[in-house]
Amino acid sequence: MIVIFGKGKVGNAMVDLLNFLGREYLVMDDQDRDDVQLEQAETIMVTPGLPQHHKLYQNYKQKCMGELDLLAELRETFFGTDKQFPDLETIGITGTNGKSTTSWIVYNLFRNLFAQQNISTPVFISGNFGTPLSAVLLELLQKNSRQALVILEVSSFMLYACKKFTFDYSILTNIATDHLDWHKDFDEYQHCKQHIITQTIHHAYTIASVYTTLEKKLQNKTAIFDDDFDLKHTQFLGKHNQYNFKSADMLVRQYHSDHQLDFSEKDYQKALAMITPLDHRMKLIKTVKNRKKLDENQNLDVEKKLEEKNMYEINIYDDGICTSAHALIGALSCFDDVSSCHSCEDRNLSKIVLIAGGYDKGEDYTHLGPLLKENVAFLSLLGATGKTKFLSIAEQENIEYRYSETLEQAVNTALAYAKDHSLSVVLFSPGSASFDMFKNVYDRCEQFEKIVEKL
Repeated sequence: MIVIFGKGKVGNAMVDLLNFLGREYLVMDDQDRDDVQLEQAETIMVTPGLPQHHKLYQNYKQKCMGELDLLAELRETFFGTDKQFPDLETIGITGTNGKSTTSWIVYNLFRNLFAQQNISTPVFISGNFGTPLSAVLLELLQKNSRQALVILEVSSFMLYACKKFTFDYSILTNIATDHLDWHKDFDEYQHCKQHIITQTIHHAYTIASVYTTLEKKLQNKTAIFDDDFDLKHTQFLGKHNQYNFKSADMLVRQYHSDHQLDFSEKDYQKALAMITPLDHRMKLIKTVKNRKKLDENQNLDVEKKLEEKNMYEINIYDDGICTSAHALIGALSCFDDVSSCHSCEDRNLSKIVLIAGGYDKGEDYTHLGPLLKENVAFLSLLGATGKTKFLSIAEQENIEYRYSETLEQAVNTALAYAKDHSLSVVLFSPGSASFDMFKNVYDRCEQFEKIVEKL
């Protein structure tokens, strides 16, 4: 018997799949946990958010597996001849930062190129990105589809419980300190991320700093990517996106070579140009008109003549998905590009106003000091890391700041400072998780956009 422990999106998707297959199962969570049934279960599927220090792992670790491994077992054991398991090719993508954007780029490149080449294979994006793989499989089974290409965004939590599931291709974008509130230590977190390469059958891709930490047998199937990618044919900004696109480019080209498919470079550039950035990732969401502060002794007649010339725009960017110090570094790197993408005559774009802070995952922020000093004129802080780690950096680096108890107060403070000091960029890039003040990261992003909409 299968026990599904967790009643969220992944658990519910597995329930729907098992119902379709006619399999027996039980569903429970901490509210209605039944240890007798857990003792009798052959398999316990744990949902990704369940921490490893949970009693379930402590008492039943040998029976516990994630969604991906249960699907691997279903493929091997539970599917009869009347229900043919679809032939899936899977591309797994993980990393501390960039995994969602890279998954989105790879997904759209394949969709656009397949459409241009009249290739009928359906392409899905799944996993941590939003739709569980169980839901994708159910859709394929209901449509009696025989094959599909699935781009899987995979978290370290998913990889922790992944022992049987394999990927045809994979990308490991980068590894930096993160989720130390879930993992025992950085070594375990790093091992979980690297595990995607262990589970890769054909080709894997990663950056040089990660490649050097891999065992020799993993290096043998792994290629290194760098930032050698020109973003001029895309709608994206920043050095971090050069890495994201380069890894996607290498994988997509290798896949086409392996499958003896071809495309013209003209079609490839068109496919790149069609990809739009994801919401809440360095997205310009509002422009506010403002007039530069004039000298108090300025003649009124002169002031009127200069009024139109002195009008400028404050650009407000939503990068609310940023949940780590490493991601914040990538966000701050974007603004050399921004200065060339917006009208900026006689405008101070050298420094920005940054809204930062949130739940403390135990990450070290001290290395951000010089970068913040160089790029940030004012810190509008909130949350646990705002009150402690960011505040400490601000005082040490002599950066102006103010702490706010609410997100709305932080936004209003940031915009007021930008107006008073004739600054052109307000960036919401928290560099921290959201759980101290919001349901999740998407709740935080939605609340930010609602606040900005009212400005």
